[in-house]
Amino acid sequence: MTAAEQGGVEGLVLDLPLGGTILPLDRVNPQHAHLREAHDRWFADRLIGRQRDKVLDRIKRHDMAGLATRAAPSADVGYLLDAALFTTTGFIVDDELEDPDTPPRLIGAYLAVADESDTAVDSDDLRLWADSLAQTRSHLTPGQKTRHCRGLSEWVKCHAGREGQLEHTRDLASYLDFRRADSGFSFLTVGVERSAGVDLEQMMHSSDLETLHAACLAHGTLVNDLFSYRKERDAPVPMNAVPVLQRAEGLTLQAAVDKVCGLIRRAELDVDRLVRKWKETDRAQALYAYAHAWWELLGGHLRWTMESERYHGRGHVWDGTFPTAMVLYPDRTVLVSA
Repeated sequence: MTAAEQGGVEGLVLDLPLGGTILPLDRVNPQHAHLREAHDRWFADRLIGRQRDKVLDRIKRHDMAGLATRAAPSADVGYLLDAALFTTTGFIVDDELEDPDTPPRLIGAYLAVADESDTAVDSDDLRLWADSLAQTRSHLTPGQKTRHCRGLSEWVKCHAGREGQLEHTRDLASYLDFRRADSGFSFLTVGVERSAGVDLEQMMHSSDLETLHAACLAHGTLVNDLFSYRKERDAPVPMNAVPVLQRAEGLTLQAAVDKVCGLIRRAELDVDRLVRKWKETDRAQALYAYAHAWWELLGGHLRWTMESERYHGRGHVWDGTFPTAMVLYPDRTVLVSA
């Protein structure tokens, strides 16, 4: 069945010229069942009140436990559980920070928890986040913890100031620069270090590290933007590379999608080149371990993105084939393979 036949008259069909992927899509942490059970139990034990069922439903749809087990298939389960808890509570925090009715005092409280200037909390959501953050940071070295605090503070400030984001979407380069802070990339790198069992501050310097980071940032951001386009397209200021390219370069919607797909492919090739280079260099084994952890993370993130109800609508089930098109409906996205 073609994409047009699958979509019918009411669906908007977009071709996805990704040409497959060279990333690993089939890896999962061997402790995935235990991790998911422990993750869900942690929240069930702490959530109380009228919002309990609503929040648990959101947690299930976000499926951060599934993302964690696929993005870090080689990580030890103790760290991975705490990282999954922290990521899940981050989605809850994100909703509060972007709510225009959230008082400045509460935003200040989130910043204080992020940089550990004050650990006193007075909201249930903030308590969840503070508890999961403390557990995650218990695994980090002092230097990693400092960088994690700094990156998380940047993330809070970005998400609390969404009304001023238009200036960051004038072109793709400025958009990706903003997304480095907005997506939490700085503290994500610390998590990848921990997953790989390395510390960037102790590793051999390489000028290629920034190339690696730029490729990983581009891949993670653009994969997210491609598959979440339907969900985000009607926002007042869509923080998404597709409308940024349409507006900045005068591209049609399909041409913007084509360019995003090409940039995703290029990012994969850049990461693959560095993984191979460092694997074959005796003095660069820590760099290889770090790059390989990113390689697994990008593959796990790509698979999770194709599986996600968050992006494709309630009840979505990925059929396991790599999509060559997607059909956009008001309430869902249908992925189609040739």
